[in-house]
Amino acid sequence: MLSHTERLLDACRRGDLTFFHNKKVNPNTTLNIKLQCPLHIAAMYGHVALVKYLLSLNETDVNCRDNSKFTPLLLAASESQKDVLELLLADPRVDKTARDNEREDFAGALFHANNFSVIDHLHQRKLLAAKEFVVNFLDIACIVNKLSMCEFLLSLALAERLEMEDNRIKIFIHVCLTRRF
Repeated sequence: MLSHTERLLDACRRGDLTFFHNKKVNPNTTLNIKLQCPLHIAAMYGHVALVKYLLSLNETDVNCRDNSKFTPLLLAASESQKDVLELLLADPRVDKTARDNEREDFAGALFHANNFSVIDHLHQRKLLAAKEFVVNFLDIACIVNKLSMCEFLLSLALAERLEMEDNRIKIFIHVCLTRRF
């Protein structure tokens, strides 16, 4: 027979709201060896209704951290959970500057996930500042030869009419030329 914590973990993985409505659940319960709470699991699996419910509870620690210092926001970004990211970013209690053990914030997690549609969606919804994102990641994208990310970031910069320093454009051109040959 499963313990209450194991049943809660299973309910979070499945996005089962009825489990939360039928039982008195502490939304800050540690569920696994990674020290993740229900909001971590719901965010990681993209369960929008469960995330909404957990955010509606005043006692939910929206910035709870697991053993890698991931918050639910960082996990949602690393898993490219667009709808969950939108909910978390709209909540004023969520720390948008939180960083994990590797000092990466949610924008960095999105960058490494290489999910252009999520980045573009959050930008369109004004939940991700284009200038900060482009400035922070264009150089890195060029250095690690993420040509498609470079192109995406430059198109975002052009669409927003962001002023770019000459050295960034030169780096991008250098990367384009070296990749072609």
